[in-house]
Amino acid sequence: MTITTKSAVAVLLSVALVTSLAAPAAAQSDPAWADSMYDDFSEMVPKYNENAGSLDLGIGNSLLENQRVTVRVKDGSETAYYWFETDANKRITATGEGKHPDGATLVVKTSRRALTDVASADNPVAAFRDGVRSNDIKFSGQTPQTFVVGVGVSIGQTLGLFG
Repeated sequence: MTITTKSAVAVLLSVALVTSLAAPAAAQSDPAWADSMYDDFSEMVPKYNENAGSLDLGIGNSLLENQRVTVRVKDGSETAYYWFETDANKRITATGEGKHPDGATLVVKTSRRALTDVASADNPVAAFRDGVRSNDIKFSGQTPQTFVVGVGVSIGQTLGLFG
């Protein structure tokens, strides 16, 4: 099988085009506040874990049990991602920056202000629950189970059932 010069040039141009289109996405960087927000989040974990068992989201309780979670934090047009994993008692067992490396079972969507409120609270569990109640923290299930429960929580938020 012989590759003609014309075919080789076409392949190289195609690779160059795909690479140039992918470069802007790869060039996007985290917002300036992303590292300090992650530090605040990480420092909050021990306090959160002390009270994790008291977090009651009704039907949404299973959303935070044994999950791989990606947290999408928006501030205006800027977005940062963090991840954490939980155990059967809703305690955070691992954290990191970026999207969950093994694929999230749940995505939590919130604002920088709401995450700051949770991270700086004396009781982060209560602040998290309040953020869910006020619809400042939303869930997006990535598996059939978390999707169904997430829809139930969203309906409860809309109807004011967490207030």
